Amino acid sequence: MIYNRGARKALTVADYQSYVSRKLSRDAKVFLDTGAGSDRGVLRNEQSWSEVLFSPRTLAGLEKVDSSIKIGGEQWRSPIGFAPVGALQSFHSNGESALVRASQDCMALPIIASHSSVPLSEIRGLAGSNWWFQLYLHKDRRLSHALVNSALELGAKAIVLTVDLPVVGYRDQDRQRATRSFQRKLPGQQNSSYPSLGFSNPDATRLPEHRRVEDSVLDPKISRNDLRDLIAGSDVPIFVKGVLRSDDALDYINMGAAGVIISNHGGRGLESSVSPARTLRKIRKKLGWEAIVMVDGGIRRGEDVAKALCLGANMVFIGRPYVWGLAAAGASGVQAVFEILEAELRSCMYFLGARNTNELDESLIWTSS
Repeated sequence: MIYNRGARKALTVADYQSYVSRKLSRDAKVFLDTGAGSDRGVLRNEQSWSEVLFSPRTLAGLEKVDSSIKIGGEQWRSPIGFAPVGALQSFHSNGESALVRASQDCMALPIIASHSSVPLSEIRGLAGSNWWFQLYLHKDRRLSHALVNSALELGAKAIVLTVDLPVVGYRDQDRQRATRSFQRKLPGQQNSSYPSLGFSNPDATRLPEHRRVEDSVLDPKISRNDLRDLIAGSDVPIFVKGVLRSDDALDYINMGAAGVIISNHGGRGLESSVSPARTLRKIRKKLGWEAIVMVDGGIRRGEDVAKALCLGANMVFIGRPYVWGLAAAGASGVQAVFEILEAELRSCMYFLGARNTNELDESLIWTSS
């Protein structure tokens, strides 16, 4: 637990955000907190959860509540997992190792980003733990294959293919920083963009910032054939991250994907994309209840977690909130943010009359009809 000025304990996720906003460098803060365009997508993600209202049950006779879940045969303490975020050493010297340690202490699922600060083999505690690996498909498929092989050798239990970033989002504040210095690096980033394998990411075009669209590594030609190949060649489950359309979600499940993660990349890709909170229910209804459906984007309170489960999610992932905790206090800060959201979720379950996460269903969401 950290303390803000005046010895006030940080008791909410917003407290951690406020604390680290004074601590982080401007570059790190811009990288973490801003999104595509003028950040309207980031704000919309949060606002959309607040627009969902409950219709609570009363006199439910609850003695206790159980917030644990089971996904793919694995039992988790809470439906809250840690989304992939790159370059975590930009926010704390222990970076990804602190995330893994906190995940173990919280009995929570982490997804390790392919843009990790250090090679996967150097992330302390990774081997032997329960984790998933996030993958971009790159123009050089050798890079993608090497990343997957490295992750599987270290025990990744699943691969999460990100499909919503064919090019880097047009992020105003990121571009303003790049205009001042093409070579500027966030603290904690090494010379290689892919330190897990030592690959570099040169900007071959050196176009002026206002003209840059394509990326020198990300492949905009990524297609369903790539997903089929990945599924066919993998012995572990493949999840597809960055899904917002119900027809896409159904296609991916029919192709053999183990599940989908509804996401708009935290508002960092296309500024006017629909928020995950608004499309979750539609996707769940399209897929039915056998498919694994998860969601990230804009989760800031335990009530948001409950809303996501009521609307059809099996699990939610947080990104910025745990990085605020990491920046504040390393692994203990990540754990504290998780515990805050977990406690808020359990409190919410009492008010909703839900004994366990299976009882968080659509009947608890208020509608005007």
